[in-house]
Amino acid sequence: MTSLPFELSAYDLELTVASGTAAEADTDALVLGAWAVGGKAQLADAGLPSEATESITKALTSLKATGKIDSTTVLAGAAGTSAGLVVVAGLGSADAEELTADRLRRAAGAGVHASGGATSITFALPAADAEGAVAVAEGAALGAYADTRYKSKVTETDEVEADAPEVRRIAVVAPEGAGELEAGFARAAVLGRHM
Repeated sequence: MTSLPFELSAYDLELTVASGTAAEADTDALVLGAWAVGGKAQLADAGLPSEATESITKALTSLKATGKIDSTTVLAGAAGTSAGLVVVAGLGSADAEELTADRLRRAAGAGVHASGGATSITFALPAADAEGAVAVAEGAALGAYADTRYKSKVTETDEVEADAPEVRRIAVVAPEGAGELEAGFARAAVLGRHM
């Protein structure tokens, strides 16, 4: 058996708590949540300025977004935000008590998949506490994982490195008073690396 002419680099994913507001985030993509209300998507509160909320709500209505779990709607930016891409991930029923950690993970994972090509993504999903913020980080890390080692042929003379996942930086807007998130985010990064 011949050894490969290169070493596979570790999957490096930076997971942080977002500084500032979601609208001001210096990011390629901004992932927001939407509730399913009467068959239509209703944007979840993300602390956006009214200009951004109105712009995104109008787009969701025009595109007939539903807010169903695992659904996404991709917008080429929105007035009042600095992100070039806005992804709205469905959260399902608008009952906040039904917003489980699993739903947040699924919405974050769907948001990553819909952010095609973005290297930095900020998540402003409606996590009510530290557990919810960690669930968002876990879903984002798992959604960002891509094992591309076996997608192309490599010869002994090639000086290439295996393709790494596109997403390199993930920031999560955490609720105030969420406490220490470092351990949870570190666990999420490990999950993403070793999936």
